[in-house]
Amino acid sequence: MFTDHLASTTLPGARWLAATAQPAAAERWLRERTGLLPVPIGERFDVLYLHEGWAAAALQILRINGRSVGPVLRSVREQRMGVLVPPGSAEHWTLPNSAVSTKADALTLTCPFPGTYDGPSSLLWSYLPDGSGDLTSTTDLNDALDAHFKALPDKVRPEEAPAGAPVRTRLLTYSPPILPPRESGRDAPR
Repeated sequence: MFTDHLASTTLPGARWLAATAQPAAAERWLRERTGLLPVPIGERFDVLYLHEGWAAAALQILRINGRSVGPVLRSVREQRMGVLVPPGSAEHWTLPNSAVSTKADALTLTCPFPGTYDGPSSLLWSYLPDGSGDLTSTTDLNDALDAHFKALPDKVRPEEAPAGAPVRTRLLTYSPPILPPRESGRDAPR
């Protein structure tokens, strides 16, 4: 009974993710409901990567304020979350200790089947894709992060963002047996 409920709530989200992936891999992933599926970034979503503490606090603020929260992929190993945002909306994101992936990066997001945990990659969905295509607004996320940082003492706030292009990353693009690299020169706050 529980698995029937799980299938009815996760299958639309899985189909939404699989729609832009390589067809044979998507078909196998949907049939087996396990493993990882590389989904192209930039067609249905961009990804903002944040320290999981920051992301969790900001997403909670969004939910409390009645704002939409879309799918969020968590890397347990990296202690980061990848927040799926509308395509093209992450181009000017410059928050220190965060990173983006957009269509320009020609990357994929390696996705576990919704509702499962992929142990080897340490990936799971903190907020499941539901198939609606609703994503987290970068403006709302930025406002929620600002509210979170304003509540922190000055010494633990991130520095002002430098001018220029957003930080690009391959974080959360796991390809066994190679571990995903960390951003060069930038470590997430602990």
